[in-house]
Amino acid sequence: MYAEYKTIEEAQKDITSPRCWFLPSYYSQVVLGDSGDLNPYRRASRFQERYMPQLETCEKIYVPIHCEAHWYMLVIDILRQTADIWDSLESLSQREKMINQSLTILASLDFLLLREARLRFGSNFNFLHFQLGRQTGLPQQPNDFDCGYYTLKYMDNPSIVADQSYQNDSDYARILLALYLAQSPLNDIRHKLMQDASNGYGKCSAADSQRAPCKQTSELRKAARNINLNQTPSEALLKTLV
Repeated sequence: MYAEYKTIEEAQKDITSPRCWFLPSYYSQVVLGDSGDLNPYRRASRFQERYMPQLETCEKIYVPIHCEAHWYMLVIDILRQTADIWDSLESLSQREKMINQSLTILASLDFLLLREARLRFGSNFNFLHFQLGRQTGLPQQPNDFDCGYYTLKYMDNPSIVADQSYQNDSDYARILLALYLAQSPLNDIRHKLMQDASNGYGKCSAADSQRAPCKQTSELRKAARNINLNQTPSEALLKTLV
């Protein structure tokens, strides 16, 4: 769903402006999954029309990847011909697997885009030949469960998470993001969620409803009321987290 937001955000740019592609997490799951399919790359081609428009203007590709209950991001720079692993909880034990997963993702892009890419960038172009490395200097998450949030922030605003001073209030940031996604017009079950929330709130006992809410709860309710659905997730989150 978040890749959908970012794709729409990029589509608002001038048609000739450099753009980024934000592939959904399901893309890497299809490519890396053990589905018994003889050609998982062909299954991944379903994402091409929706998330991979106009290769000639594409500058970077962001691919979220799941590895052993952990999320990280592969950032592919087409102009520099590099592919960097962005990981907020580095682990030597998972490094080899992440490298192999990243190489498989690059191979899948060759399967889907090589003909077009060589017409655009030359006959020697090959995603699998990109220099693979790890992004250094990334702030590390303060716990063992914030990897998904950091991966979203890599997509949202890389300049922030590449800053060692970056910090976030994990609980507040997660709930604010959930509120935004729940209320978004792009959410197919938006009205059901809002109705269920309204019904649940209405069942609170009189005693509970008279309790003074904690400061964080009050802030979250205020944030929910003030969310501007005309803003992108980037704009909404950056105003509260920076």
